[in-house]
Amino acid sequence: MRALAHEWRQWCQVDSVLDPEALFGDPAYLAEVAVGEDDDGEERTRWRLLILEDCDT
Repeated sequence: MRALAHEWRQWCQVDSVLDPEALFGDPAYLAEVAVGEDDDGEERTRWRLLILEDCDT
């Protein structure tokens, strides 16, 4: 995942979601994540890749 994020960093912001149940269980949180800002605080100008991880063991 880190290699991909590094290679795509110019055009894509890669974010990892560690608790997808919380993300999909709260529409306001999902909208905030989906619409959010780029890493630099600017309005989104890059694509965004969300990696949903299941942390249950």
